[in-house]
Amino acid sequence: MVLQALGVICLVAFTLRFLFLLPFRARRKRDVVIREIYGPGRSFSILVPADWQNKSEGEFFFVGGDGDGPVLAGAAWHFERLVEMRPFADVRFDGVGAIGVYKQRGREFLLQNGGIGREYVGMSVADRKRRSYVVACFVAGTYGVEITLTTTRKDYRSNRARYLEMFASLRILGVNKQVSDQTAETAPASATLH
Repeated sequence: MVLQALGVICLVAFTLRFLFLLPFRARRKRDVVIREIYGPGRSFSILVPADWQNKSEGEFFFVGGDGDGPVLAGAAWHFERLVEMRPFADVRFDGVGAIGVYKQRGREFLLQNGGIGREYVGMSVADRKRRSYVVACFVAGTYGVEITLTTTRKDYRSNRARYLEMFASLRILGVNKQVSDQTAETAPASATLH
């Protein structure tokens, strides 16, 4: 009787999963413990999985999982005047195009916190397989932040919703002037670390 009930439960669960009514993977994703990490000079904060290691140095933000796992990287800039999102994001996106390694996939997307992002796929010289590369840009007042995610295509497809939530958790704090003081003309096109 117990085995029959267990068999019925497994069959129902498999059927629901097949019909995409019960996302088993999403349940595991919600169980991830997160923590808040700060960017250079506490200029921004973002929520990341608690087991990711902070490898930031100086003005660059660099956090990631173990081994071939995902890497979140970026930088913040303080400008002399108010920053407009579209020109700031376009310079960053143009920088990705200039590298010639990644090609944009899909359309640009908007995040709940006002950020703009684009998804790319490509393979750098150091990689053995194609990777997903996501660039998200944020502005607030005289501050601009660029965050990138580099991970395997499989990981990105499986965890896309979680990564978009991570990007949406970014808050520009602009607390102190340790971030790069640059004008829009001298800011690097891309501040990512590979």
